Amino acid sequence: MRIMKEFLESLSTANAGREAFSSFSPTIFETAGRQNTRAHNRCSFLWEGRVLIRFIVVASLLTGLLQWSLSAHAAGAPWESRIEADHPYVGRIWSNRTQAYVEFDKLADAIIDARLVLLGEKHDNPDHHRLQAVLIDRIVGSGARPAIVWEMIDRSKQGDLDAVGGSADPDALADAADWQASGWPEWETYRPIAVSAAKAGLAHIAANLDRADTRTVAGTGVSGIPSELTDRIPGARDIPESVAAEHLDAVDKGHCGLVPRDRLGPMVDVQWARDIALAEGLLRGEARSGEGAVLIAGGGHTRTDAGVPVHIRRASPDARLVTVAFLEVPAGIRDADGMKEIAESEPADFIWWTPIAKDVDYCAELRERFGGHKPKSGTGQGG
Repeated sequence: MRIMKEFLESLSTANAGREAFSSFSPTIFETAGRQNTRAHNRCSFLWEGRVLIRFIVVASLLTGLLQWSLSAHAAGAPWESRIEADHPYVGRIWSNRTQAYVEFDKLADAIIDARLVLLGEKHDNPDHHRLQAVLIDRIVGSGARPAIVWEMIDRSKQGDLDAVGGSADPDALADAADWQASGWPEWETYRPIAVSAAKAGLAHIAANLDRADTRTVAGTGVSGIPSELTDRIPGARDIPESVAAEHLDAVDKGHCGLVPRDRLGPMVDVQWARDIALAEGLLRGEARSGEGAVLIAGGGHTRTDAGVPVHIRRASPDARLVTVAFLEVPAGIRDADGMKEIAESEPADFIWWTPIAKDVDYCAELRERFGGHKPKSGTGQGG
């Protein structure tokens, strides 16, 4: 800024000098002035040219600094999570649409063009929520006002959310949702999303399957899915075998293979029912805002092969939809081929790599919960 000020002052001085020079009586410079006019003009031109070049260089540096700052902000730097923060792929964005790494603006263009945006997170990673807020800000910056659809808030809380709708206080959402008693990670990790929504006055949609309905589905299978959901989502009580298999593998992996697969049926039914609830919430949010909707949910729900997109395509085949998976970098893999293989296998349109939030062996924790014993096989109810 100091150099730019000096440049402007220099231009002012140059203009004043020319005016003073031209105001002198011609008789004073009648001879010498005529002889040196061309030389003066050349010197004046060269001097101002040097100042102009100086300004262009400084402006370019400032522009580059601004672009770097925006890029660093978009990429989430500095990261709150520190594990593997120096991983060479942290902050990079992979597109499964183009099978290549892309700049942030390419991702931004895709989410702006879509009507339904699904942002798949790892719940306990604060950087994932910061990046979700960055993308919401970019959508709002394009002029749209999408609804924010929450996996973390049960559908029965919608009236409470409506009561604080459009509030400029982001914490009003947490109070309305009774977040502290919800069992989700602490509110501060999700707060950046609420801040972005509050600034733009966005509507909030409670989309998670209520606990009572969850128990019903776990006990009776998909026939227990509420009619207000099945009326909106075609085929809601019909799980394709391929999708059921994907869910079964995911639930089995999520339980570290410690629960016999023949006991996982109810969990598969619940996952399917929750995806339906989130899909209905997404469509409800789009209808309410008239300008699209953004889903905040775990990565298992946003996967394109077995999650919410399956139900959106059934209910609205022409929906403009994009999915973004925020993934923690794998600790033991840093080579290009290994990273590409992982990214290509992820069922999402875009993958955004982040550091690891916690160095935790979840399977060890689960084994401890089971007291070192694997639950016995048995017949589980469910479709």
